[in-house]
Amino acid sequence: MGLSLVDTFFDNILLSHEILHHISNKRFGKRGLSAVKVDMSKAYDRLDWNFIKCTLLSMKFPSKFVDLIMNCVTTVSYEVLINGSSGKSFRPKAGIRQGDPLSSYLFALCTEVLSQLLCDAQDKKLIKGIRISREAPPISHLLFADDSIFFMDARASDCGALMVFLNQYGDAPGQRINEAKTTITTSPNCTLRNYRDCLKILKAPGNKGMGKYLGLPTDFGASKKEIFAMVIDKVRSRIQSWNNNYLSSAGRLTLINSVLSSLSVFSLSVFKMPVSVSSKINSLLSQFWRGGTIMKRSLHWCSNLFISASKSGGGLSIRNIGCLNQSLLAEIGWKILVNPTSLISKVLGPKFKLSPDTIFSSSFATTGTRSWGERGIRWGIQLLRENLAWQVGFPSLLDVWKDKWIYGLSLGQLLGLSDHEINEKPSLNVCQLQTAIGDWDVDAVFSICGNIMAPYILALPLAAEDFDDSLYWTLIKTDKWKTFLWKLLSNSLPIGTEASKRNLPWSYQCKLAASFDNHLESLEHLFRDRSITSHIRRVPIRHSHSNGAIFLFNHGASAGWLFQDSHGVVFHTGQFRFWPGSALQAEATTFFHALRDATNRGFWHIDAQTDCLRLVLHLADCTEVQQELKTLLRSIFHVLASCHCCSISHCPRILNRTAHRLATSAMR
Repeated sequence: MGLSLVDTFFDNILLSHEILHHISNKRFGKRGLSAVKVDMSKAYDRLDWNFIKCTLLSMKFPSKFVDLIMNCVTTVSYEVLINGSSGKSFRPKAGIRQGDPLSSYLFALCTEVLSQLLCDAQDKKLIKGIRISREAPPISHLLFADDSIFFMDARASDCGALMVFLNQYGDAPGQRINEAKTTITTSPNCTLRNYRDCLKILKAPGNKGMGKYLGLPTDFGASKKEIFAMVIDKVRSRIQSWNNNYLSSAGRLTLINSVLSSLSVFSLSVFKMPVSVSSKINSLLSQFWRGGTIMKRSLHWCSNLFISASKSGGGLSIRNIGCLNQSLLAEIGWKILVNPTSLISKVLGPKFKLSPDTIFSSSFATTGTRSWGERGIRWGIQLLRENLAWQVGFPSLLDVWKDKWIYGLSLGQLLGLSDHEINEKPSLNVCQLQTAIGDWDVDAVFSICGNIMAPYILALPLAAEDFDDSLYWTLIKTDKWKTFLWKLLSNSLPIGTEASKRNLPWSYQCKLAASFDNHLESLEHLFRDRSITSHIRRVPIRHSHSNGAIFLFNHGASAGWLFQDSHGVVFHTGQFRFWPGSALQAEATTFFHALRDATNRGFWHIDAQTDCLRLVLHLADCTEVQQELKTLLRSIFHVLASCHCCSISHCPRILNRTAHRLATSAMR
């Protein structure tokens, strides 16, 4: 198995680092391991055009598409400047242009031929890849553009097979190996004889070590500070190139946030930066903002912690490099957790023992003889642990007392129990608080959780069918809604009243009110009177009206819905009581139960109407909603998938009075 350009750039770096760390720690056993780094000489310039075309056609790309691609590749021409004047233009017969956005993708598709050759060789056991753990798949190669690294046993047979496939691949597209830049590293248990045989076959120089791969070092020694010193030098040289005397404080702040803070992101995205290095970079950034130079410090009128605080907290939002490093590493850890089918998750997950069940355990630590990459990812996951919570599935196997399943907290934490008291509690799963059909068992919740916590637990939504317990990020990013609210409060929405003030040639009447009214399109009309109706096509076979009445003083709510035929005759009603967490959640819960009741009765053509405009909008776009509401929306979509035809629309409260009275009567 191998990795090529289709996976992320940083996956390549991290995987190569972990495999090389595994090789360097292989001290016992007869099987020696090796890693070979190969550099293709003029890889882009030598790529044969006929090979590109044949590769695209063999991958089943349409012939017209291939012709368009080849037209872009083969129509290039060059001119040579001689003494300042251009000579006669000429056209090459091979090669693709470096820097062209299309070139990297074409080269990656061509290297898939080499990747397939090596995978076939691995299946035939001609080359044996390296496993970094028993559960991880073997890795034989990592390819990224013209940077290639191969992993195998340190034997003459494996190196010979590798050279056969490299030469076979090189003859077709015109690639040539740069033997002077070929490097090999072997495990400590590799014999000197096998090492010399590999060098002879590969025609590589005798220096050990891989150097850098994709711009970052692969070998980490005892001193990490020396390796990351290049980042400090990069920031310092950029500051020295600017003349501070001609920059205001606002200008320096802009340069810090847009340029200087981004110089170290490449290194921060893969490895943990030593505290001394990140502190030095933070010091350089704050010193530059205060107007100081590299040789002369400026007077500190406020602390670095104050200027690095967020703007809402009174600071300047200058990035703290250490916090940025941890958040970027947490992103890699999150990818390993939520994408179990990705190669990096298959390889590193078993080795790091990272799973949703282990990251919350008390034994999760960063000590031991681990690689520097693993230590960084575990450090980032510590940030995840503080902001991750469980979404209750059905049937749920979560621990009632220990797992964080109640709005990001465990029941033991909410009740103020100590760790010792929580550990003494008998084992109890959340599924014991659920009924056979997936609803909450009200009596069990009240008896175990008490009268104070029970309403909050009953407000947690449950899935419509069998769903496993899943992790979610508790911090919700709502930039879209913040921008919309800002436009709403600043009167900058393109509506009829604002258009009339500017004498624009528009129709100032509400375009969404349909036949209910003919009001001027104003903010009050749109968002207070709630007269907007949906333009989703209605199917007049079965009508469903739903409404949820919520009474927050006792954490109780009631739901009511009714069914009408195409003539408007009511032939069925429904109502029940429940405990929602918000008014919107009450409306969504009512809507879900009304739809489920309709499908259970065999109604497959439904026109569903609700007087909650926010619910209709969330059903149209559920990208930025709270996790509790996402579960309800997912359940609604699951029911809708079983309908032959269904439309969802908003109706004014005046047309939904009957459903509202049903919901209110259920509270009595």
